[in-house]
Amino acid sequence: MASVSRVFRPRLVPTLVTLVLLPVLVSLGFWQLDRAEQKRQLLAEQQIQEQLPPVVLGRGVPKDLSPFRKIRVSGRFDVRHSFLLDNKTHLGQVGYQVLTPLLLGDGSMAILVNRGWIPMGASRMEVPRIETPDARLTITGRMIESDKAPLQLSEDNIAGGDWPIVIQWTDFGQLEQRLGYSLLEYILLQDPDNPAGFVRDWSIAWIKPEKSTSYAVQWFTLAAALLVIYVVVNLRRVEKSGE
Repeated sequence: MASVSRVFRPRLVPTLVTLVLLPVLVSLGFWQLDRAEQKRQLLAEQQIQEQLPPVVLGRGVPKDLSPFRKIRVSGRFDVRHSFLLDNKTHLGQVGYQVLTPLLLGDGSMAILVNRGWIPMGASRMEVPRIETPDARLTITGRMIESDKAPLQLSEDNIAGGDWPIVIQWTDFGQLEQRLGYSLLEYILLQDPDNPAGFVRDWSIAWIKPEKSTSYAVQWFTLAAALLVIYVVVNLRRVEKSGE
């Protein structure tokens, strides 16, 4: 009487595929775990910085300034010039973020203040008009570095036409050429309780350790599934004849 059993006999192609993919999946899992830990540290740093008094900003930025540290700066908005940072959404609606230079000291230096989000006009050709107070103000907020230039097919960043001017990203060199004075290479996210702003929901929802942890679980699950598939694919039926 014949009996049937299964024997593990690895084949070349499945083995090579598994040897290539398995380390990649496991590495991605550990990478996401590292990101989760980094985000936990960022959240802890934010909580510490929020308890500290604001740093008063002069004509320069302290080198050891934390990105979560509160800043207080005084000056006057350049009422003639504002930039509209394109392709920004709020609650699913497309619009712009308003960047207005705040002139410091004698006016030869400024810092871009992100005053918040405004909706796009009825069409791309209709650039929204914005109101900017012509008075000396004290602004508080959080300092961030500018966004990187996106991968693009053209070098067009700054639109032509009248002010406010639509931009795709913040290239300080290009903006300084339009303005005629120097800019600190940081952007100040204006606090929601400050006047002269728009929709300012500066959420740090992107710092979610749980999200990275869930991604890590997914990568490890895929690695385990790959191993199971590898074993199943390489099991062979073997018949043994009996007396």
